[in-house]
Order: sequence, then structure tokens, then C-alpha cells
Amino acid sequence: DHVGKRFVAVEKLDAQHTADIYIIAVGTPLDRARRPQLSALRSAAAAVGRVLKRGDSVMLRSTVPLGTTRGVVVPILEQRSGLRAGEDFFVAFAPERTVEGQALAELRALPQVVGGINRASTNAAAASLSKPFPTSARLRKNSRGHSWTNASRKIPSVPAYGGTRN
Repeated sequence: DHVGKRFVAVEKLDAQHTADIYIIAVGTPLDRARRPQLSALRSAAAAVGRVLKRGDSVMLRSTVPLGTTRGVVVPILEQRSGLRAGEDFFVAFAPERTVEGQALAELRALPQVVGGINRASTNAAAASLSKPFPTSARLRKNSRGHSWTNASRKIPSVPAYGGTRN
């Protein structure tokens, strides 16, 4: 149980800043053609990949296009670490979903939506989020987190299980 005891936010990973759980939360600004710029995400994934070890978890919390976790983040993590996602380490997407001006209240009240690349990754991410956030929802494959978010503002939490496409 590291929450509140051994949580460290760092801007640069190195041998002395290793962890069991890595949360990638970087900006994804749009270019002039309104396409997300993923250079910061690629850089963060490469940094995590260099220190990743068996049994670690990686959670993407940035706002990204559909398919970015599997199509961008996982290949970088695997290439840099020499490990296999879903087998040697866990990968999940837990989107940032708060309404502007409501972040603190919603982080405590809204279910934290989690989707892993496989069931083990989903479960690992949900377990790590369940301590700081009292509610979490595990999404089925191909689920839409934004629909879940809007619905969860109106109705009580009912978890669903599985992985997502992101």
C-alpha cells in the first residue's frame, strides 16, 4: 500500500526513480490542422519503458484519440523494455474526465473509468485506483468512456468488466 506513503511525482525518470505503478498524464495539444500532438506522450512512454520491469503497471491518464494506448504507447513500452504488455507488465487507460471547475469534487464522486489491454491489466489498474478514489468502473472491450462518464453523473455506479480499445 503505497498511496499516501511512497507516491512521488517526477518529471524525469532514472534508475533512482523507479516504481511499480507509472501514471502517464501529459498534454496532447492540437496542431493547426486540429490533430493531437503526441510527442510528449511518446517521450513519456519511452522514459517509462526504459525503467519498466516485470509486474509493473502503466496507466495512461491523458486525453488521447481512440486506439492510442494500443497503437502508440504499448509498442514504445515493449520496444524500450524488451517486455510484453499484458504478460510481463500491465497497461490500462483511465481517461481524465472531469468538468472544468469541478475536478476535485468529481475525482471523489465519479467512478474512475478503467480499461486495460487485457483483464489482468484492467484489474491491476482498478485496484490501484480503488484506494485513492472510492469508486471505479471497469469497462468492457469497445466501451465508450465518455458515455459512461456522462451517465455516471446522473445515476449510481454499476461496474462493467473487461478491456477497452484505447
